Amino acid sequence: MKTLLLILAGTFGFQAATLVASKPQIQDPQSGLNYPQPGAFLKVYPQDNLSFGTRPSGGIVEASFTLKNMGADPVIIRDVQSSCGCTVAQFNRQPLKMGNSRTLVVRFNTDGRIGQQNTKVVVRSNSTTGPLVLSFSGILEEPAASTTGK
Repeated sequence: MKTLLLILAGTFGFQAATLVASKPQIQDPQSGLNYPQPGAFLKVYPQDNLSFGTRPSGGIVEASFTLKNMGADPVIIRDVQSSCGCTVAQFNRQPLKMGNSRTLVVRFNTDGRIGQQNTKVVVRSNSTTGPLVLSFSGILEEPAASTTGK
């Protein structure tokens, strides 16, 4: 009886593993990764670091990061934190389903800042990849002197 149970358990385990392994995979054209990956798997496009180049100080600079769920389970963004008060991120807390993408917009207030600037945003979710660190950098120059009025 024990032998029969072991044979049945082994056969069932093999069939279950075969079903999981034969799940159809889709290749993502942007990353080349196959999905769905196990669990929730968050990927960022076009990259996790963007540059705003060189520009005069003053005003708001904006960057957009595209987040894509490459996993079988929905991604739930729990928190988005910026490295300083001059940077805010606008995001949607709704679960991100498999294969879907969403834009995370980061706004950086450049008022009173000069020189090389580096700001970061950390995205915490249930993704198996762990927290995503998105960076946004550039060089701010003194604003041109105003020539109006004199």
